[in-house]
Formats: sequence, structure tokens, C-alpha cells
Amino acid sequence: MTRDSLAQADAQVEAAALPQAAIFNSGEGWVSLPHLVAYLAQQLRALGGEIVEHAGKCEVLRDGQRASGVRLASGNTLYADAVLVACSPATPDMVAPLGVTIPNGLLVSMLVITEPGTHGLKAVLNTPRAAVRPNPGNTLALDHDWYEEAIQP
Repeated sequence: MTRDSLAQADAQVEAAALPQAAIFNSGEGWVSLPHLVAYLAQQLRALGGEIVEHAGKCEVLRDGQRASGVRLASGNTLYADAVLVACSPATPDMVAPLGVTIPNGLLVSMLVITEPGTHGLKAVLNTPRAAVRPNPGNTLALDHDWYEEAIQP
């Protein structure tokens, strides 16, 4: 698209900010991970599942080759038909004793969420300076990789 046709995609984007031409992918979207996690947690609980947060270092229990539960750091044991291991960067180390190898693909990153406002943006913008997308609660989510080298884990 060009500066002249930009308003058809999203009238909130200033045409002068575009280069001569830009790509508009009408099907591009995003997922708000906190909202997705809350939804999935609600679905799991509705099906009778249990979520144990801040359980400390746990151990997946097996019955033969199948996961059969979890031993919590407290020593308590929870038995289950299925076990989901979700330990963020610790997941590869958590499943290694089970013979499962997950390469550590952890990337250093940062996401900035703005204060709520009446921006009206509908499109996802991938620009040379930052990626910007609408976010729940009338906020914007911004990120880019130019700062990655400066982040210290």
C-alpha cells in the first residue's frame, strides 16, 4: 500500500510516517499472552484440572513411560492422567530426566505496554523503529530488537 491508500487499512496511522510503500497484511493478528493464559486456566479448572502455582522445584512422576503425576517441593504428590510442564526457562532442565530434550531457545526480550488511551489503532505495525499493536484495555504493546544487546539477564 502507499501513503494514499493507508487510510483504507487504518486511518489512525499517519501517512507521512510511512516510507514510499508498505506491506499491509489484513490477516495479521496477535495474542495477548496474559489473557490467553487466564482463559486456558479457566478452561482447565472447568474440566476439573488443578493449577498449583509457586510449588517450588517439582518432579514429574512416571508409570513406565507415561507421566502419572507430580511430586511437589513440599513432598506432597499429585496424581494425574496428564501432566503439563510449564516452568518457563526451567522447562528444558525439568524434562531432561524424562529423556526429553528441548533446546533452550530463550531469547532476551522486552515488551512495553502503554497506559490506556483512546488510540483507535487496529493494525499491527512492524516498522524499522518498533513493532506496535493494539492491546487489551485500550493500551498499545511495543517491542523491537534494537535494544536486545543492552538487556542484562
